[in-house]
Amino acid sequence: MSQQSREQTLKAAIAKAEHYCASRECCRFDLERKLEHWEIPGEMWEEVLSHLEKYEFVDEERYIRTFIESKFKYNSWGKIKIKYALKQKNLPETLIEDLLEEIEPGEYREKLRDLTLKKADDIKGKNNYEKRQKVLNALMSKGFEPSLTSEVLDEENIFKL
Repeated sequence: MSQQSREQTLKAAIAKAEHYCASRECCRFDLERKLEHWEIPGEMWEEVLSHLEKYEFVDEERYIRTFIESKFKYNSWGKIKIKYALKQKNLPETLIEDLLEEIEPGEYREKLRDLTLKKADDIKGKNNYEKRQKVLNALMSKGFEPSLTSEVLDEENIFKL
């Protein structure tokens, strides 16, 4: 590839990546997948990513904060599922944990309580033990902690054993 062709490719890749980042929050992991999909030569990736970070198109902390907020508020995910999804994107675990702590405990518990009550109304089973297990399993699959879910079930006197 000639120097001029390389510069044109790099410029086009940066412009495309900037446009992509301007429309949504992205992390390095997402952008690497996009660069691969766009068939940008691997040796240019670091230049593109460095440019995007320099001009704050990409910011891991902002990405993690936005991801946590959207998955918790709109998808009703618990901390375990959120943390796992973010770790899959090779983001720093300490930053993930710090930002997960920003979820207000009362709001988190209230979300879990609402989900628990809703699930308890929908659940069918032979006995209270089976119903309780089904609710626990459903909420664990959403990423909520089993011990906290059990506490909420007990507080609400749902499927007492």
